[in-house]
Amino acid sequence: MKTKSIIPATILLFGLFGVRSNVNAAAPQDSKSPASVQKASEKPESFLKKGMTAVMVVKIMGKPGLVRPMKAPDGKAEIWEYHRQIDEHFSHVQVGSKPIMVDVQEGDGQIHHYQSGETPVFSDVRYYTEETIQLLMFDDRFLVAKVSSQKMKTMI
Repeated sequence: MKTKSIIPATILLFGLFGVRSNVNAAAPQDSKSPASVQKASEKPESFLKKGMTAVMVVKIMGKPGLVRPMKAPDGKAEIWEYHRQIDEHFSHVQVGSKPIMVDVQEGDGQIHHYQSGETPVFSDVRYYTEETIQLLMFDDRFLVAKVSSQKMKTMI
């Protein structure tokens, strides 16, 4: 493998994404040592280290949900993509209203329909944040990660 070609390829392939990598922490070695106890706030990608093999990455992250091949001048480049939900809450919100109709019999004996008000219509809404983790793999080795999130809303 040509070491010099990896750096330009990384810039070329992932440069458009505005990559910010903070994944230089070492993977835990011994599950009983205090340094390897994973804090609740730490995410699996924080244990990735540049140069890890694809097998090691899969052990930490699991199999990717999507693998996208990329063109690279001197090797095999792929983006491995993972998705996870990081928070969720529900809300009961007004989504509209229905007219309140009344029938009134007029003096001429005919019945007329009139709107006398509105009744609110409510629905449950699920709010959640989905996080996307993209890993740049070059020649089956981890190079850099990009993490982004998107707030989502669905009616229930």
